[in-house]
Amino acid sequence: MAYFVFVRERTSSFEDRVAQDRLEIRDAVFQLWTTLPQGTASLLPPTFSDAYRAAYPGKGRAEIVSQAATDLVFSAPVIDKVFEETRRVDTFGGPSSGRLYLWVLSQALTVMTPGTVEMPTKPDGVFPAIPTELGFDAWRRDFEKVRGALLLLSQFNDQLQADFQKFLNQNQVRHPNLTILGPLAKQGVARLFQNVNSIQTLLSDIDKQRLLGSQYSFNGFWLSIWLVVAFLSGVIFPLGLLV
Repeated sequence: MAYFVFVRERTSSFEDRVAQDRLEIRDAVFQLWTTLPQGTASLLPPTFSDAYRAAYPGKGRAEIVSQAATDLVFSAPVIDKVFEETRRVDTFGGPSSGRLYLWVLSQALTVMTPGTVEMPTKPDGVFPAIPTELGFDAWRRDFEKVRGALLLLSQFNDQLQADFQKFLNQNQVRHPNLTILGPLAKQGVARLFQNVNSIQTLLSDIDKQRLLGSQYSFNGFWLSIWLVVAFLSGVIFPLGLLV
């Protein structure tokens, strides 16, 4: 029985570590909305988001983010076509790639932060609204899809940031209040990537703790056999010797 108690304690320590990682992930998710400056998603024509989603009717939110990142980086005809079709209601005008970049990032935030105050799209009682296991795996699947898109975009960050600055320069006379978005966007995007990497590190630690814990977990059948053997050797056999 002493070994069983030892195993239970070891398993509990791994479970506690997983719970702590999940809590830290939840806190990091809530911080994601402080990264990008407000209003960056509204720099595109107001009908663009709906028009782009309509071009991919079978895709969910996470898939839309992945698709948009790919379309933007590889200059797919779809995203250019949608932008041209909505350009007539473009308030600003000028280059589009930098604005599209920040729009994709903002869409990624909506996927990664469901159930938060800023994006209350999930019911209370599931992750990340609270640091519970309920809903965690579903959130993680979406997070990992979006993270792949962010990794792709990060390879072209300098180029896309330069295009955004070009957009700001062309609008500095008509919209001088936009100028501040240049440095804020650079800092915000850098923090976004850093926070996503930190979350991924915690997810990797959860995988590690679960793997370590699995080495101490009992199969139900073999646990029953072990208890029977322990009972026989500790109780029945000694009683037999007394007969």
